Amino acid sequence: MKDFKITKENLHLVIDYMPEAFHKLSVVIGEDMALKLFEKYRGINLPIGKNKTAAGRLLHQKLIEVIGENAANKFTFAFAMSSAKFFNIPRCIKDKQVLRDIQIKQ
Repeated sequence: MKDFKITKENLHLVIDYMPEAFHKLSVVIGEDMALKLFEKYRGINLPIGKNKTAAGRLLHQKLIEVIGENAANKFTFAFAMSSAKFFNIPRCIKDKQVLRDIQIKQ
């Protein structure tokens, strides 16, 4: 089955089906960066580092590589101070199915 990629061009078609985690992340780092993070890490629990220890700096550097320094700093500030150790990034199966169905109908 073809993997239907959710992009900023077609996001409006499936925005109502996106998981709560996407909307939460979009508020913090913006839709474009949230899409990049979801595309890279979908289906995993992304460790949240505080950028203070060697391991935390490594996690932060990996975020920078995907979403840039500004968004990585926002992510760290917003989520590292919570008690959560991970940020769950869902696979977005329903969203991709809806996108597939829309593209098939066209």
